[in-house]
Amino acid sequence: MLAHSAAMSRQLSEPEQTAADDMIAEEMARAMQHHALDDTLIHDDDNLTALRASGLLVQSSKMAHLPAELLLFIFTLTQNALYLHDPSIIQGPRSPWMVALRTRKALALTCKAFTGPATELLYSDIVLRRMGQIPALARTLNPAYTASAGVFSQLVRSIRIDSCVVWAPFAEVVREDLRSILERCTALTAFSYRPHPNYDLRPTLLEGPEDAFRPEWLWDLDTGGKLTGALQPQTLRSLRFLDLQLPRCDAFSWLALNAALDSASNLVKLRLYPLHIIPEPGSSPGLTRVVRLPALKDLQVYDRDVAPPIGSYVQIHISQSWELPRLTALTVSGSDMPPRDAPLIRKYGAQITYLQWGTNALSRRQLFQDTHNLGTWCPRLEHLVVQGYIRKIPRRELGIL
Repeated sequence: MLAHSAAMSRQLSEPEQTAADDMIAEEMARAMQHHALDDTLIHDDDNLTALRASGLLVQSSKMAHLPAELLLFIFTLTQNALYLHDPSIIQGPRSPWMVALRTRKALALTCKAFTGPATELLYSDIVLRRMGQIPALARTLNPAYTASAGVFSQLVRSIRIDSCVVWAPFAEVVREDLRSILERCTALTAFSYRPHPNYDLRPTLLEGPEDAFRPEWLWDLDTGGKLTGALQPQTLRSLRFLDLQLPRCDAFSWLALNAALDSASNLVKLRLYPLHIIPEPGSSPGLTRVVRLPALKDLQVYDRDVAPPIGSYVQIHISQSWELPRLTALTVSGSDMPPRDAPLIRKYGAQITYLQWGTNALSRRQLFQDTHNLGTWCPRLEHLVVQGYIRKIPRRELGIL
């Protein structure tokens, strides 16, 4: 490093070298002056007057007088959209999401002028990836342990549970802590749950030890049909976005999910992925409970056909049980049926303006023919995305689109 600096010095002319030395000396003198001021008391009026006269407090005073709303806007610009970063723990400690999190934490620790806006940004989106983080957050939001718990709980806008494994001995405690967190975060508008990638490898969903975070924790039903899970009606009413990635869902869980969604009257965007309903004998009548989502505009579901003669259980249940008067955007992934045969298209196609259809089972010709005839079922369609495995599209078939 010293040899490199010496080489750079030899390349400068004598006047340039003199100017550079003067600049370095000036910066060193200023740094020493700052260090000396740190060792003195600056609370006296005389000292404050001297500091303002020297110009050393100009920068801090400007930052202190910036409105908190402006600081929050500036800090928000340091963060990308949530969908651009994967918070999964498998991405490692240097993932883009971890870098963004460290930036938010650093802003909150920079200076007192940044504390309020930076703390609001830090608590706006919370991701729970480990079992111990749930009790820790519950203590932070509990007034009995934290004096500012009421302030922190009002800052939480989004909670995401990602690949969080909860072992059986701690399941009851973690479940109660999660429920208390959701009850105290009254300003919550977004909730997301993604199970561990290996969760679906369990033999059954409702048998065996609770060695993973169970989706039933979120919307349990008692014998009287009352919600007893972590997502209570008061929490569901405040949500605008709900993302539930469920490995499997039996008839009882689907019925409980319908009961939970019935309280989410302000929900604008709903994502169910992946969702595979396991029907039970005699359970169909109970699944026809009407669920009305008056504000829902964007629905995203993972569809997985079970038996071609019967069709898609997911789409059939949604089309029969749900009322979506304001639905304009529909995303279906993993479907084995063409769009023209889909129950959701037949029921809501007339009001859809955005359609994304993902399939790997249709032939190229069938896919393009269905796309060509889609205008019959979706006359208001403006944006179409078709995801499928197509090796090569002949030029003569491009005219169909």
